[in-house]
Amino acid sequence: LLKGIRLTADTVPVFRNLISDESSFHLIQPEITTEKLQRLSYLEFVAVLNKLSQFQYSARYLLQNLPQIMNKLLQGGNVIEPESFQLRKDTIEKLLAYPDEDLSVWKEALVGEQYKLTHGAPMKIQSLVHDGTI
Repeated sequence: LLKGIRLTADTVPVFRNLISDESSFHLIQPEITTEKLQRLSYLEFVAVLNKLSQFQYSARYLLQNLPQIMNKLLQGGNVIEPESFQLRKDTIEKLLAYPDEDLSVWKEALVGEQYKLTHGAPMKIQSLVHDGTI
């Protein structure tokens, strides 16, 4: 029954519920593809990603198997609609709670994007200048 369900705008709430259970997630995982996620509206897109980021098993799938989706999440800097903005911010914060080995190549970009979301500007890299005088 679950294998026949398709990820569409109409089924986003169903997918969000199924992601919450690990065994159900593994059954619907083949439907959670880059192509299908990119067909969703931005609000639906971040709603699914927000649920994926909630559990380590589904967050790993997002981080390790959906690089284009991660890029789209990170490039959403011009999102101003409040609900989409908050879901995106929450998703990034949830992902940053996972160990570095799960975040892998995404850690630096996620940290930078979280900083922009909370401070309104990109992180400035400051050099530490050591004064040799005592």
